[in-house]
Amino acid sequence: MDTIPNPDSWMDVATILLVALIAAVPSWLALRSHKAVEQQGSSVQEIRAQIVNGHGEARPLRADLDLVADAVQNVRNAVGSLSDDLHGLRADLREESDARRAHVGELRSDLAAARAELEHLRKTWIR
Repeated sequence: MDTIPNPDSWMDVATILLVALIAAVPSWLALRSHKAVEQQGSSVQEIRAQIVNGHGEARPLRADLDLVADAVQNVRNAVGSLSDDLHGLRADLREESDARRAHVGELRSDLAAARAELEHLRKTWIR
C-alpha cells in the first residue's frame, strides 16, 4: 500500500496538491475562527471591566444603579410628604384669608351701621 503517491506525472502532483488543499482549508478556517473567538473574549473582558465598578468593591454596576434608584425613591417620598405639608399650609392660609374677609365684611357692616346711626343722631340733634 502506497502512503504517498509517487509523483511520476503531473496528475500525481495535482492529486497531492488537491489532498494538501483539502487538509489545509479546514485547518485555516479553524485557525481563523479561533482568532475571532479570542478577539471577542478580549472584548468581553474590556466590557466586564467597565461594568464592574472600580472603587474598592467588586460590585456590579446593577447594584450601584439599584442604590441610586433607592436614593431617588427616598427623595421622591420626601418631596411627596413636603407637598402634602404645603397643601395643608395652603388650606390653613385659605381658611385664615376667608375668616379675615368675613371679619372685614362684619367691620364694614358695623361701620355702615355706626355711620347710619351717627347720621340719624346728627339729624335729630342738629335740627
